[in-house]
Amino acid sequence: MDAEQRYCAGCLRTLDEIARWGSMSEIEQATLLQDLPGRRPQSSGYSGFTPSFSRNAL
Repeated sequence: MDAEQRYCAGCLRTLDEIARWGSMSEIEQATLLQDLPGRRPQSSGYSGFTPSFSRNAL
């Protein structure tokens, strides 16, 4: 957890958001997911999720 921002350093959600995820509606989940990129510090160099596998491999 990022002590200053109170977000998980990996998924960028708060503890409350993580705890409520399973009971959130699809709209609430989608809204939260849209907000997450804005929580990533600009200086982190993060450029988005890149899967380490090919969809064709599944």
